[in-house]
Amino acid sequence: MKAVVLKNWNMMRMLRLVIGIFIISQGMLAQEWALIAMGSIFSVLAVLNIGCCDRCLPNTPKARNHKSVAAEEITFEEVK
Repeated sequence: MKAVVLKNWNMMRMLRLVIGIFIISQGMLAQEWALIAMGSIFSVLAVLNIGCCDRCLPNTPKARNHKSVAAEEITFEEVK
């Protein structure tokens, strides 16, 4: 868990964290609990590096055989 929080920080992840903190601060200034909750969700998603559909997508395995397939010669017939 420590590695997830501390590693692989990129520009998009930092931007999501900044937006989350901004939404939390605006919620505190406006005293709106819904904004604070939404900002907290955005911040937690950025810190844990997960997204809304991160776990929903199927994991497709990579192909193990990389054998080149010999191209067969194709013959065409003219249709009139």
